[in-house]
Amino acid sequence: APGKHILRVCTGLSCYLNGAVPVLEGLEKSLGIEAGGTTPDGIFTLEEAPCLFVCPAAPAVEYDGVCSGRMTPDRAVALVQAVTDGKRGPS
Repeated sequence: APGKHILRVCTGLSCYLNGAVPVLEGLEKSLGIEAGGTTPDGIFTLEEAPCLFVCPAAPAVEYDGVCSGRMTPDRAVALVQAVTDGKRGPS
């Protein structure tokens, strides 16, 4: 079953060329799961997306259906941490 929160990292061409792989790897390390997996506590599911259609803002991450562009590994991990710390409630 998918987690409570869905994180999708775009790995389409624009995002890939602008640093999507380090963003995805940062989230995998932070969450302790690989793309396609769900954390044991059922909070997060991490997925790769072929394209989120926000190429000018590459690299992009979609969090519960909301896209954020110009993502860095640090910003992506901070997004997850904000949820974990309770600063952002469930969507």
